Amino acid sequence: MNQISFTLEIVSKEEARKYDGIIFSNCCFVRCAIDKEPIHHKEGFEDALIVVNELENSKKCSGEFLLFVCACGVADDGGWEKVKVTHKEKTIEWDIHRDELYSFQFDKIQYIKSVEKIITELENLDDAIEREPVSVLEPVLSQNSSY
Repeated sequence: MNQISFTLEIVSKEEARKYDGIIFSNCCFVRCAIDKEPIHHKEGFEDALIVVNELENSKKCSGEFLLFVCACGVADDGGWEKVKVTHKEKTIEWDIHRDELYSFQFDKIQYIKSVEKIITELENLDDAIEREPVSVLEPVLSQNSSY
C-alpha cells in the first residue's frame, strides 16, 4: 500500500518562480508526495499541479477526476487526463495514464485525513495569497477509454 501526503508550497512576491514559462508570485501550490517522493520528481510529472477542488471531490466517491494540470491550467496543453479514482472498503486507488499506467493504492482513512488536512491549511491561508492553478480547462477528449 502506498502512502500519500500533501504540502503547501508558498511563493512570496520576493521569491517569484517560473513554471512552464509562467512567472508565479504571491501564491501557493499544493504538492503531492507518494511514498515520500514528490510526484513532480517523477518523469512526466515535472509540471504537475494539483487541482484542489478535484482532489477534495476524490475523497468522497469513485470517479474520474482532473487531479493534475500544468501551470497554465489547460489539461490538453500538458497532456493531462483525468485520474480514475476507485473507492473500495478500506482503500482508495488511483490509476493515472501518463505515457504509461501508474497505479497507487492508499489506505482510505489516511487518504481522507491527508486531503482534509491540506484543505484546512488552504482555508487558513491569508486571502491575499492566490491558490494555483486559478483556472482549469478539462481535457477535450480522453484518450484512455479503458476506464
